[in-house]
Amino acid sequence: MKHLKWALAAAMVSVFLGLAPAANAQTGECSDLNGDGTVDTVSVNGYSVTIYSGGGTSRTYNLSSWSTMQIVELDGLAGCELLFTQSSSLAVVTHRTGTTDTYSVGSWSTMTYTDLDGVAGNEVYMTSGSYINVVTHRTKTKNSYNVGSWSTLSYRDLDGYAGNELYLTSGTDLKVITQRTQSLKSYYIGSWSTMQPIETDGKTGEELVFTTGATITILCHRDAATRVYNVSGWSSMSYYNQDGLPGEELVFIMGTRPFVVNDARRTTYYL
Repeated sequence: MKHLKWALAAAMVSVFLGLAPAANAQTGECSDLNGDGTVDTVSVNGYSVTIYSGGGTSRTYNLSSWSTMQIVELDGLAGCELLFTQSSSLAVVTHRTGTTDTYSVGSWSTMTYTDLDGVAGNEVYMTSGSYINVVTHRTKTKNSYNVGSWSTLSYRDLDGYAGNELYLTSGTDLKVITQRTQSLKSYYIGSWSTMQPIETDGKTGEELVFTTGATITILCHRDAATRVYNVSGWSSMSYYNQDGLPGEELVFIMGTRPFVVNDARRTTYYL
């Protein structure tokens, strides 16, 4: 018989022979599942999950087959939720209300969670072919974004408002999903070799910096704009706060001299 018992406070997992599903804990604050401020214990028996709370009370949730279980804060209210991945869906157990919700996401390949809308509780996003599906359990909704073919996907605060944006590369384009406004915006970057998020203009929200041969392109999603600087002949790049004002400067080695791109002031100069 598959059996796993999980003491959440210490995130200790005892695994017995034949266990198929995998359980993983989110750190720290997720030891309480019903919001009463005390530690709960999760016991997995096959695909059934029993939660033991203080005072000897318990409740069992019978789920269809699942592959992973994580403890995540999803609704912004006291007590964390159990998040299960299934072949074409997500299941969320909210022990505080004793309910299970299932979200159809189709065949999927990756799953991550972060705060995407600036309201308490994480969103779950999953990749499914050319679609990114975002589940907001707090509102029990799912949004699907058709992004076409893509190669890299990550998240960052790109506009300075609460909540992260999802950004992904798609050939010569960069696409940004803002779940807060449920929007998808595409920017043409051209051929590029490296990309990294850096706060360059001294305002809230990070910029994305692309090296594009003899130029660099800085994408500022907050302003829905790109800025291009000529750095022909550079051999290495670093960034740090060079002028003591808000915003990081990009420093390139041009021959034997450092060359600075000061995006906050929209200027370049040699040191």
